[in-house]
Amino acid sequence: ISGNSAAWGGGLSQCGGIILYNTITQNSAGHCGGGLWICDGIIQNNVVTANSAGEDGGGLSVCHGAIQNNAITGNSAGMYGGGLSACSGTIRNNAITGNSAGMYGGGLSRGGGTVHDNTIIANSAPDGGALAWSRGIIRNNIIRENCAEWDGGALFACRGTIRGNTIVCNRAKYDGGGIAHSSATIEANTISENSAWCGGGLAYCDGTIRSNSITGNSAESCGGGVHGSDGAIRNITVIGNSARRGGGLHDCDGSIVNCIVWGNAALHGDQLYACSEPTYSCIENWSAGGEKNIAEDPRFIDPDGPDNKAETYQDNDYRLSADSPCIDRGDNSALDMSGLDAHGNLRIAFGITSLTVDMGANKR
Repeated sequence: ISGNSAAWGGGLSQCGGIILYNTITQNSAGHCGGGLWICDGIIQNNVVTANSAGEDGGGLSVCHGAIQNNAITGNSAGMYGGGLSACSGTIRNNAITGNSAGMYGGGLSRGGGTVHDNTIIANSAPDGGALAWSRGIIRNNIIRENCAEWDGGALFACRGTIRGNTIVCNRAKYDGGGIAHSSATIEANTISENSAWCGGGLAYCDGTIRSNSITGNSAESCGGGVHGSDGAIRNITVIGNSARRGGGLHDCDGSIVNCIVWGNAALHGDQLYACSEPTYSCIENWSAGGEKNIAEDPRFIDPDGPDNKAETYQDNDYRLSADSPCIDRGDNSALDMSGLDAHGNLRIAFGITSLTVDMGANKR
């Protein structure tokens, strides 16, 4: 299906059945849905490539059935969702790559369904290189090498839970190389080697941030790991991030509890700068007070990974070794409702001496 054009739905429009094993390419829409528009059946095992829309959904727009096992690549939209826009069905197991949007969400924008187990790579937009304005759960995706000209190299203004994703090597010119301006709960993600002006990993995220591994991110100005995020911060591990101010965390005013903040670097405030007082946390060279904080080496299992290079963060093992001082040293009252760590293990289990939560994102 190729070479077609229309005001809405350049390739296919208003289809209700199963769309299976098609190549939908080089179609265009003046408004929405360069490839597909209002197709509410199952969309599966298709190649949707090199389509364009003047406004929304270069590849797909307003498609509410399951969208699964497709290659959605190289599409473009003038405003929202270079790959997909306003699709509220489940979006799973797709390769969403190389799409672009003129405003929000190079890969996906304005969806309401669950987005899970997709590979979302090398998409671009001014805000939200990979995803923007998503309302559904975003889980277990690989979100890598996306770019925002402004904010949110990977995710921008997403409001559903963001859980269990690998968010690596994304970049934004200004705020949030990984995630920016989110009100969602952000939990159990690997957020690594992203970059921005402020908030290399996360910026201006005011939902609860818990059980994440935030490593090797960089900011030219402030908050190598996390910047300007005022929600509760619980049981995160923040390692090897860098910035001018606040290598680990900067300007975070919510409670900071049960965290490990270690090996970060900055001209001012290697670990924390201009943040609320942490408690029950392990912080390198910490002497600024706060209840039950420690400054002992957390003793990770393998902090430089199989390749013996600490700076290649994605293969490093930041679980706690059996003799870690972070075991049984947290605050049980600060647990999230699930009581699980980043790997899905129970946080409260018999440790060394008691049924007390450990510090950091991962148990031993």
